[in-house]
Amino acid sequence: MADLVTGFQMVAEYLYTRISGISPPLNAFQRLEGANGGSALWHAATGRSYVDYVGTDLRHLRTYFQRRHVLAHRNGFIDQVYLDRSADTTYRVGQRLVVRTTDIEDFAHLLEKLVIAMRGR
Repeated sequence: MADLVTGFQMVAEYLYTRISGISPPLNAFQRLEGANGGSALWHAATGRSYVDYVGTDLRHLRTYFQRRHVLAHRNGFIDQVYLDRSADTTYRVGQRLVVRTTDIEDFAHLLEKLVIAMRGR
């Protein structure tokens, strides 16, 4: 999951810089939402946000990004922030996150869909 987010960040930074002429804030594309998140920056540069490209799949992307965050910063243990930001009801605070191969494949597919759309603007 970390490699997928890093790869997406690198591609998004390149595209954003090419379109806007400026470098994005550090790790902005590791955050999907928020004032300094990738979708807001992309919208400012192109007039389109991530939801314009992936629709309701954005909620799945949000969950996957939050899972990557839990793995990287919480050693895989669910906290309340994860539950609040992901709206994932399958876990409770303190449980260990389980990542299946199908999760990785779905995450990669959704990121590919987003990147292809972003490249076409």
